[in-house]
Amino acid sequence: MTAVHELLTRAASGRPGDLAVDDGDVRLSFAELEALCRRQASGLAAMGVGSGDRVAVLGRNSASYAALYFAASSLGAVLVTLNWRLAAEELTWILEDAGASVLVSEPRFEPVLGGREYALASVDAPWLGEDHGRDPAPADPAAAVLQMYTSGTSGRPKGAVLTHGNWDAMVGAWLRDMDMRPGDRFLQVTPLFHVGGALMLLSNMARAASLFLLPEFDPVLAIEALRGHRITHTLMVPAMIEWLLREPAAAAAPYDDLRLVVYGAAPMPVPTLRCAAEVLGCDFLQGYGLTETAGVLLTLTAEDHRPASFAPSASPAPDGRWRARRCVSWIRAVSRCPRGPWGRSSPAVATYRRVTWSPTVQAVPFKTLPEPMVGSPRGTSASPTTRVTSRSSTDGRT
Repeated sequence: MTAVHELLTRAASGRPGDLAVDDGDVRLSFAELEALCRRQASGLAAMGVGSGDRVAVLGRNSASYAALYFAASSLGAVLVTLNWRLAAEELTWILEDAGASVLVSEPRFEPVLGGREYALASVDAPWLGEDHGRDPAPADPAAAVLQMYTSGTSGRPKGAVLTHGNWDAMVGAWLRDMDMRPGDRFLQVTPLFHVGGALMLLSNMARAASLFLLPEFDPVLAIEALRGHRITHTLMVPAMIEWLLREPAAAAAPYDDLRLVVYGAAPMPVPTLRCAAEVLGCDFLQGYGLTETAGVLLTLTAEDHRPASFAPSASPAPDGRWRARRCVSWIRAVSRCPRGPWGRSSPAVATYRRVTWSPTVQAVPFKTLPEPMVGSPRGTSASPTTRVTSRSSTDGRT
């Protein structure tokens, strides 16, 4: 098993001088990024952070934010990533639920949460310690490393706790479908506080690829970055792709180096996919999953997205339901769930830090869908699915 911080250690050992991260203000090689992580870890340790402690981070994408993933991991601490778009009351509830002892914040967000009971440090402030050159102890695959809050039917967000083993399994499985090589250049426009951003960050480190960060999505800046940095891979949700395609500059010049666009979080309308394929001239890969599965559960591969597959991606069955023509790949990290009460698969599925269930919610059996189905024949935005098991609800919905 490879622990989260060991991904960076291996990249720094094998390709120390190669570019690791560029956020527009800071450019760091893998060796320099590892040195920053060691200084962050030293500074956190000086604040009393140790194994199992929660370190919260609130900020937009930056090199310092990315480094915290590996710094916290090297201490055995658990990074709690916060959505900076939430209201102060929502963030306060998450911090209290997580039991965060330290909050590392981008300066612009410090007034929102100042005066709390945890130590407050700025992402770029001089709280960094000295690099003492000490190597971290080997990590337990079952040890928590990341805690991400995801909302659900119970009303309050739930803290999905992901382990080193979860990420080791997921990154390895994901990279079998995502054609990424050492020296590739990935544009990160989705937030690092989200599980998709986390998976892309760790996948880049596993492949020793260069990560280019935008603080947040901007279609004009994204177009400039795709061309100017000779980007080979990126991740965008369909709404971002549509926004980018509406920009006049989008079709002004070819994207010669771009090989793959990953998308997820929503269905991709077929007209948008056709337009994106024509303008960007690259392959596409869809990921479907959730925070609790370390980001991905199913994939629709690049081969399934090529032009011959566009028309249409599904066909109506005699009973009126639409069925996928091809099977979506299972991410190999997620094992098959047995029939019976609600359970968890390993090694890629998270646990929750604490969950208060409503007394009306009961564990119920899984129900196998008789046929793989996609959406309805009225729309073109349905995404193909495969035969899966679905949890039945007490009111008969699936």
